[in-house]
Amino acid sequence: MMDASEEWKSLWPISLVHAPPLLLSLTTTPDAIESVGPLIFNPSTEPQTSYHLFTSHSISPQIPPPFPNISFRRFLRTSSSILPSTTASISSDVSVSLINSDPILAHNSLQLMRCPGTDSTLAFFPTGPNSDQVGFVVLSVENSQLKVRGDCSVTEALTSIASLSHRIMKISLSQVADCECTSADSTIGYLLVNTAYSVHYYNIRIRMKSSGSLVPRLELVGNKLFKSSAVVNACWSPQIREQSLVLLDNGDLYLFDLDCCSDPLISSPKVMGEKLDVSWGESVASENGEWLSCDFSWHTRILIVVHSTALFLVELQSEKSNVTPLLKVGSEHLPNDKFIAFPIVAHDRFYFTLASKHILFLCDLRKPMIPVIRWAHNVANPSNMIVYSLSDLRSQSDDYTYNWASEEGYGILLGTFWNSEFSLFCYGPDVRESSSSRVSGSSKSFCAWGLPSSLSMVTNECRCGSCIVKLPNWINWQQKKEFVLGFGILDKEICSKLFKSDGFGGFTLVTLTSSGNIRSHRYCASWDSSQTSGKSHSNQGLDS
Repeated sequence: MMDASEEWKSLWPISLVHAPPLLLSLTTTPDAIESVGPLIFNPSTEPQTSYHLFTSHSISPQIPPPFPNISFRRFLRTSSSILPSTTASISSDVSVSLINSDPILAHNSLQLMRCPGTDSTLAFFPTGPNSDQVGFVVLSVENSQLKVRGDCSVTEALTSIASLSHRIMKISLSQVADCECTSADSTIGYLLVNTAYSVHYYNIRIRMKSSGSLVPRLELVGNKLFKSSAVVNACWSPQIREQSLVLLDNGDLYLFDLDCCSDPLISSPKVMGEKLDVSWGESVASENGEWLSCDFSWHTRILIVVHSTALFLVELQSEKSNVTPLLKVGSEHLPNDKFIAFPIVAHDRFYFTLASKHILFLCDLRKPMIPVIRWAHNVANPSNMIVYSLSDLRSQSDDYTYNWASEEGYGILLGTFWNSEFSLFCYGPDVRESSSSRVSGSSKSFCAWGLPSSLSMVTNECRCGSCIVKLPNWINWQQKKEFVLGFGILDKEICSKLFKSDGFGGFTLVTLTSSGNIRSHRYCASWDSSQTSGKSHSNQGLDS
């Protein structure tokens, strides 16, 4: 008898086999997939839905010079005696390594924070000659248009007072709940900035002028330098807003609390931290891999830590921490692969997503070693992944038929900045179950809602045959005149003041580019992918 359990169903990677059990598609279950609404997002063709907002040359990073105009494979073949088959293998591995290791492309360089009680949003990003300062601007709604205000010169961003002496690798935000913008300085959130060997903590302070305009500033409250090991990842706790977790490249974990800082009158105060007593065991130490990421789970003393070969649940106890493997490369359910991207699903923090070179996983930490859903993603060198609620992606819909699906469904955006191409993977409750179980929230099964769809961060990129043939190879991202460094989705309440409700809804994407441009683009939900070409290939942004 065939095994119909959820564990058996999760063994079939979606997109690799015909009609996998956990896929709802128009070809296999047309009524079910039609009940969740459209899941493809195309750039809006309506006027006034795409804006150039701001330009500052101080935002533009220093791009490392490209290799000579010769492919790496050809360079190896003509300058050495290596066999052609070996040359192809080496060039492929080195290409991936160079792309994924470049700090310009490693992380999302744009972070957005809504100013509470206002129609304004703060946008944070690296700036300065070496991308070693925090830059920020205010995005505000004025006369149903999104406007950007920076420094008094209008063409420059506001910045933190001092540079950090090293390139910023990542910026993370933590918003204070129930705060208000008043005429007096008030803290609305915290900013965590990490370089290769240090972490820096800021208060995000803001006051409102009598004219109604906002005056933001950053206040350094603490930092920590790691002399012997590099910082792999740093993140905020969702339970205690002043608490953060830092993972180093040797596997060490540190817990920091902004309430435990040295004298604030010191120009560069030190934040006090606790090194956690965690033992990973000989199996990880002997593996050829690297530490990847970390985050808090459903409790402030329960952590998830990711190595390129395994993912662990860490329970912090009074004496020695308890470490439980949740997923391993090479185990019964997983191919011989490696993990390369990880975020946690924020709705209850029991679920998390994890990407390897070939497979995307949705997992439940309460079910070790058994993924809930697996997709074959076909994304080249993915390094960035964010999970959104469908209610954020399909906001402002004038059709209420699919509201339940927007509230219950999620979209996983997986991709890389080296070619600005991302894929969207949607999932939610199994709509083939009874409607009463879905409405009551008692449904425990998740299904993929449709096949993955493409979403380009560059809305005016040409898709004609000539340009597709000349897609960037391993060095061509450096030769582009402009490429995307980061993005964020604008708050749906602010979007409601910019656009009227229409069709199946959509979202507004704010992008930061390598030439110092900040732009906004409107995307709309649709049943079909857009087949229209972009601008002429002569304007695509590649050097001739």
